[in-house]
Amino acid sequence: MQVTFQNLKVIKNKKGNLIKIYSKRDFFRRIAESYISEINHNKIKAWRFHKKTNQKLVLIEGNCIVVVFSKKKIKKFKLSYKKPKLLQIPKKTWYGFKNLSSKKKVKILNFIDKKYDENEIERKKINEIRYNW
Repeated sequence: MQVTFQNLKVIKNKKGNLIKIYSKRDFFRRIAESYISEINHNKIKAWRFHKKTNQKLVLIEGNCIVVVFSKKKIKKFKLSYKKPKLLQIPKKTWYGFKNLSSKKKVKILNFIDKKYDENEIERKKINEIRYNW
């Protein structure tokens, strides 16, 4: 599995659009849990690494940068509510977030394929991986 970034289908409606996130055929075999992660205005949450858990992320409010560090390569992805995307982060990949929204929290919907377990997560301080936020 590799990091992937794909467009989500937006179904237009004059009363309010519908954004299709989940389809059984293109998701995990199973979803163990889903939660919303918030990032406060002008804050960075970095660095995290899941030993066993694959993630699929959808931004539901705000704008942010997601930086992924895998196999000595750094990739940057911009998530925006106005252009919905699904970002897949496989296990054994370092990643972090920066809120780009003005005076708003960023909210990210996270689908994981294993039950959340604090013991399977590794963390590094922001300066332990060289990246200029």
